[in-house]
Amino acid sequence: MGTDTYRFFFRIVVELTRHVVDGTTVTDDGSGIKFKVFNRLRDLLDDRLFVRQGNEMMPTPRAESIAAGIQDALQSLQRLLESERSFSPEKLERSFTLMGADFFSTLFAHQLVERFAEVSSGLSLRFLDTARGDVQRLLTDDAIDLALEPPLETPDWITSEVLFPSPFQIIVSPSHPMIQGLDASQPLPLDVFCALRWGLRSASGSMRGPVDDAMDKVGAKRVIVLTMPHFSSLARCVSDGKLAAVVPAQFAQAYAKPSGLSVFDLPFES
Repeated sequence: MGTDTYRFFFRIVVELTRHVVDGTTVTDDGSGIKFKVFNRLRDLLDDRLFVRQGNEMMPTPRAESIAAGIQDALQSLQRLLESERSFSPEKLERSFTLMGADFFSTLFAHQLVERFAEVSSGLSLRFLDTARGDVQRLLTDDAIDLALEPPLETPDWITSEVLFPSPFQIIVSPSHPMIQGLDASQPLPLDVFCALRWGLRSASGSMRGPVDDAMDKVGAKRVIVLTMPHFSSLARCVSDGKLAAVVPAQFAQAYAKPSGLSVFDLPFES
């Protein structure tokens, strides 16, 4: 049912309920609007819905048969609106489901669950991995409440907001022989970048990421020898071996750097 039909049906619900449930009569206010609405409803339901008896318009059996359902729908709507008016966060009992890379759960899940506890003891939090599936479908099916993702093309009914920019940075073990003598306050030289062996965080298993697209623009290539579904496990591999990885800057500063990894800026725009 299209948007216009929804609006039209809602207007009819009000008029029809007033007549059938409350016993009021349907009259024209001189503008002809009500009769235009009824004519549209008659076409939609293939029923006259109201017939004239004397000076009044009386409902047909079809109109009376749907009146109870309309009344139930309006009562449900009234209860919903009343519950919104009397909403008390401290009485809330439910679980919220968020979906995103472990980048997000690593950075602020502990803070968010503590903030929930300050509001209500009945709140809980679930994080699902971004590989769970299509964002729009999961939101439509109420499988998730919120998706933490890069910018996506979404329909108008999905509300989105930019939380923060997230540039990339390089993490590498400080003992890696190829970075010895390099200044971590400066971008990693391009020739070193291309010579390193790389690990890549990839939810799909693809051996290519957005950094590789940026490298194409400067005519550079890198060798990816490992993909992993999580940033945290990738950082562990970098720490224990001779791989390098590109991760969001917030993750690099909050997790990788305190773990003793060296952090460099990219030698090109990404």
